[in-house]
Amino acid sequence: MENLNNQKVESMNFPYISVIITAYNRKQYLMDAIKSVLDQTIERSLYEIIVIKNFKDDEIDDFMTKNNIKNILMDGRIGEFLYKGISESKGKIISFLDDDDYFDINKLETIIDIFNKNPDIVYCHNNQILVNAKNEIIKKNKFFLSGKINFNESIQNFLKTNDLFFNLSSICIKKEYYLKYLEILKNLITHPDDFMLFFALDGYSNIFITQSYLTYYRLHNSTSIIKLNELTLKNISSYRTKKISILSLYVEATNYIMENLNNKILKTLIKFKLIKEKIYLNYFKKNWFNKEGIKLFIEFIKYIIKNKKFFKKYSKIFIFHLFITNLYLSFFYFSNKTTISYRILSKLYIL
Repeated sequence: MENLNNQKVESMNFPYISVIITAYNRKQYLMDAIKSVLDQTIERSLYEIIVIKNFKDDEIDDFMTKNNIKNILMDGRIGEFLYKGISESKGKIISFLDDDDYFDINKLETIIDIFNKNPDIVYCHNNQILVNAKNEIIKKNKFFLSGKINFNESIQNFLKTNDLFFNLSSICIKKEYYLKYLEILKNLITHPDDFMLFFALDGYSNIFITQSYLTYYRLHNSTSIIKLNELTLKNISSYRTKKISILSLYVEATNYIMENLNNKILKTLIKFKLIKEKIYLNYFKKNWFNKEGIKLFIEFIKYIIKNKKFFKKYSKIFIFHLFITNLYLSFFYFSNKTTISYRILSKLYIL
């Protein structure tokens, strides 16, 4: 890639990129995140750093002051944090970073290059490397798609793979496009990564997926992802409790996103996602045989039948796959309440 420091950047508004770092009740990894942004290959004048957190820390605050980093102290939900950050930002492009993740040294240079070469995109997502608390590599995530993707291709990809692009630290957006959604974002309680993708697609916009590994996604004790290889009969109760808490928020956030979308095709897809999340929540609550569980299963089948033309249009095997998988998991869940059933449930649905 041609070094941006040698390119003509007269047409860029300075700063070109605003990096928004959010931290809530967690300071352990924040300095790593900040330093990863300061260590970028592009000139510092091309980007600004905004840190939004709900705590004071003399060492961190002094470091940010010395490095010309905007420090915003506030309390609230993730939607309010991001609303504040975007509202205060000056950049054309917004790059997000969670306090416990960090950037590859080439992250911002790559992002500027992508947006410059693809002026019609509003959203960009990169691959990430999963690391542990000691920064040791666990694995590398990889998406099947690459390059510029239109609305139909995005929908097809979800229906074929039952997967979404996750991790806010791997997402960059065009600020101008998202300004009209800021008030909706403000009330979001979780799922900011889903929000950014779905509202990009809400306007039938083009998005971009790069196979470059530009984000390090850290797994540790306080992260939302639970390590399945550490699941035993002794900790299965706490595992269930955490899953129920996470999924309850997921259901609320997905419903909120769906209600605020205008795109009918996208609403159909998100409604399907919402029903599935409710079913997963019931699995972990052990409420499958109650009225709510039966009602959800019936709703699931009815919704597939009602929208069979939509799902068949994008993936012939999608309905069959989801139906068989749910029956399979039902059998495992009720016949074997060991860690095996929980591992299968989480593995297949990437919970």
